[in-house]
Amino acid sequence: MRGHLLGWDAKPGTLTTILRNGATYLLQRPNGRIIAGSTTEHVGFERAIDPAMAEDVRRRAVRLFPLLADLPVAEVWNGLRPAIEGNVPAIGRIPGTNIWTAYGHYRNGILLTPETARLIADDYCQ
Repeated sequence: MRGHLLGWDAKPGTLTTILRNGATYLLQRPNGRIIAGSTTEHVGFERAIDPAMAEDVRRRAVRLFPLLADLPVAEVWNGLRPAIEGNVPAIGRIPGTNIWTAYGHYRNGILLTPETARLIADDYCQ
């Protein structure tokens, strides 16, 4: 899954909290960069910037934080999230080995770490 993000340069402290509305979120890094995201696009490993997607993120971000309308977008990029068909992570042992897999957590990898570890431990102890 590809997701487009935008960045604006602003004075640190301009945005004092994370803002979120639906699929749109804004946060400010300590250096002042305000980050807006994101999109969810089923495009495989395609990394090209889609101007229409970037403009969609910009419009949603400005609605959420109107001050951004007066700032130029400093950066547009995208990233790939590890999603797999069925939207259920692949967790388990490769048959006949001591190798375990845990991938395809999409947006929630870090959040699902405790449950993933529990599933592996439960299976390992059997």
